[in-house]
Amino acid sequence: MISLFNLKRVSPLSIFLFCHLISSLFILFVIFSGIYKLNVSTEFEEYGLGTDYSVLLLLIVALITSAIYFIQHNYASSSSLLWLLISIGFVFLAMDEQFMIHEKMDHFIHHVLQIQETSLSDRIDDVIILLYGVIGLVTLAKFRHQLLNCKPGLLVLILGGALLAASVVLDIVTNDDTLAQLVSTNQDKLHAIHHLGTITEEVCKIFSETCFIAAFLIYLRHYYIIAQPQVSKQQSPAPQHL
Repeated sequence: MISLFNLKRVSPLSIFLFCHLISSLFILFVIFSGIYKLNVSTEFEEYGLGTDYSVLLLLIVALITSAIYFIQHNYASSSSLLWLLISIGFVFLAMDEQFMIHEKMDHFIHHVLQIQETSLSDRIDDVIILLYGVIGLVTLAKFRHQLLNCKPGLLVLILGGALLAASVVLDIVTNDDTLAQLVSTNQDKLHAIHHLGTITEEVCKIFSETCFIAAFLIYLRHYYIIAQPQVSKQQSPAPQHL
């Protein structure tokens, strides 16, 4: 199956541009769809088209890293555990995105501890997201030697991490009107700021996930090229003895 993928002919830049072209077209479609419905932010909110696309991107990342795990496990001498952990992690993130697991954990904590929901306590779900990020960073740091050997993939991965951090910050800022009221107390302006923040947050998240797809495709290409001699050797027919 691996031999069907002629990844050597595709440059890292082409992978990056193609992935972002697809996501850019999707975002433009959602924006024009929102304009038609007279509410641009609708499809970027929970359970909108943005959520469905985000879940799809996360599952694609899981599939790509599973392919890297397969290559590393079967054709390389280095550890393949990192790619298995990443794949499992992104499956969980896709489930979280679809079923709002961290939001439900927030509500569960409020209910069990009998905490009255305030502007501060309402940010528990943001803390949970930050915890996800810390777990991810610790995992990547532990296996960093498998990431540092492919500079193009690492650069795109860092860009994806930066965009994801920006989306988390925007989610915290737009969680309520507390910070927006520093800019204006006019309800129409607050409404506009909230919608703009929602759209910007989702766009950052989609492009961060797109970066992760591009980055791991580049890593897949990298490890595929390294493993190619072993793949060819295992797939070549055994010599016939007369």
